[in-house]
Amino acid sequence: MFGLKYRLLRLVIILAVGAFWQNDAQAIDLSKPLPKLSAKEVLHYGPSSAFFKQYDQGIQGNCGPLLSHLNEKLQSSDSDVRYSAQLVYAEMYDRAVCVEYSPEKSFQYFKEAADAGGPMFYAHVGWKYYYGHGVEQSEAKANDAFKLLLTRGAFTESSRFYESYQDVLKDRPIPPLQKAGIDWLIKKTSTVEGRIKLAQALLDGSGRYLDGSPLQIDKRAARDILSHTTSSSPKAHFLLGTEYLKGSFGDSNRYEGEFHLMWAAKCGYVPAMLELARLSETGEFGIRQSKRDVYGWYLMASENGANVSERLLKAEQNAGFYIQLTIHKDSRFKVNIKQCN
Repeated sequence: MFGLKYRLLRLVIILAVGAFWQNDAQAIDLSKPLPKLSAKEVLHYGPSSAFFKQYDQGIQGNCGPLLSHLNEKLQSSDSDVRYSAQLVYAEMYDRAVCVEYSPEKSFQYFKEAADAGGPMFYAHVGWKYYYGHGVEQSEAKANDAFKLLLTRGAFTESSRFYESYQDVLKDRPIPPLQKAGIDWLIKKTSTVEGRIKLAQALLDGSGRYLDGSPLQIDKRAARDILSHTTSSSPKAHFLLGTEYLKGSFGDSNRYEGEFHLMWAAKCGYVPAMLELARLSETGEFGIRQSKRDVYGWYLMASENGANVSERLLKAEQNAGFYIQLTIHKDSRFKVNIKQCN
């Protein structure tokens, strides 16, 4: 049943957009090197900027400085430095700039760069799998690469626009399978709640890609999505804070955890108030135990609609008269919407 649904989905995709993108792909003869365009046209500012001048010299036949510089950087112990060289070599092998045309070596370098922390370059990995360019053709592996491209830690506002992916691929046409993936991402993340649900799915492994295949647990991507969404959602702050405390992104980070929970609480998110009250009572994750904080957070939650009368009464009794008298003057336990805008 699943296989039939997937085939039907693919058929719809192909009928809808296949002809347009197929014509674009046919405009490039993949048996020959891609055009020898300038560094500005094919390399990426940031990771490859240091090679721009030497790359253009290489196009003119002066290859020594470029090859020497690249080989030096490939030996670096700094993975970011190696990654920048890998990207340049990938384009060189695709375009026969100072090296023989080799889609196979280009694929290798693009994949190494993507795996090393440049997730946007899974666009090239997927592209090569889709067209069988330097690697055995496989739509399944292309889909896997596009999933990583769309969900991994490079999530930004621009990731929901086709132009962003075309800018990464340069003169390579976006294949239909990738376009379908971009459409899936746009739909999934069109609302704040949609972004949060995607992040949660990447945390617990419950998500499904457009073809029904599972999304891998990817906590780094979830962290980046939630971080991006905090600008418009106290719930994102709350979830990010709880995951920092649990150590989902590495070691437990009490400072980051408390910061995001408190921000969510100040923005009026009641679950964050209740969680802060609980943590102040139990001392879990190294949070400082404080009768004042327990009472303050429960009082704040009650004032913002939470039904916590029994817990509030107990916290009030434990806090004592002085805290009861002064707690209302403590700005920590007051919603401040201006902070959230």
